[in-house]
Amino acid sequence: MRRLTLRLQRAEISKRSISRWCRNTSGLTSIEYAMIASVISIAIAAVVFLLGGQVNALYQQIVGALGG
Repeated sequence: MRRLTLRLQRAEISKRSISRWCRNTSGLTSIEYAMIASVISIAIAAVVFLLGGQVNALYQQIVGALGG
């Protein structure tokens, strides 16, 4: 009987610990900011990749017009 009581107590402690861990929201803000920064970085990389050739051509045109 004592073993059963100990097992039930351990199960209850584990249940409370897991419940407390699931409700813990500390650190979520930094994770959200990191995800936003990742999305912005990917968007910037995509724009640079897509427009890189056009920007380079414009730069070369400006350099040529300046006599360089």
